[in-house]
Amino acid sequence: MDSAAAAALLYNSSSVRVTLSGDRLLHIAAQPGGTSVSDDDVTAVMAATEALMAEGVVFSTVWDLRLCPVPSVGVTARCVRWALKHKATLDKLNQRLGVVVQDNRAVAVLVATVLTTFGPTCEVRVSSNQVEALQFMARQKS
Repeated sequence: MDSAAAAALLYNSSSVRVTLSGDRLLHIAAQPGGTSVSDDDVTAVMAATEALMAEGVVFSTVWDLRLCPVPSVGVTARCVRWALKHKATLDKLNQRLGVVVQDNRAVAVLVATVLTTFGPTCEVRVSSNQVEALQFMARQKS
């Protein structure tokens, strides 16, 4: 899936980059060299997602966390609270969720815990292989 060329940049910092491709793939990726996830980054990612949801059109999301440092408990809790607050809209509009993680047990456990807590209704794939995750994202929802 090569939608990166047609992707609109929604947010960019030293820690995170958020794009939206023409095929409605919201791609949130940790940046090389990022040392932490700031409150500004979290606010920007949430605002970009809220703006997308406000359009009322379906989309899919991929979180590429391979370069992400393990977030603080506060950042994680803030993200979970936000997801739970917007769960009904996310369940309605987000058709597929891919999470690309580093091959790190602590990160895998954190992602599994967050997904269990949030309980998305869309199809979800967690993988340490970016190609596999993007292939999953490219498949049509049946």
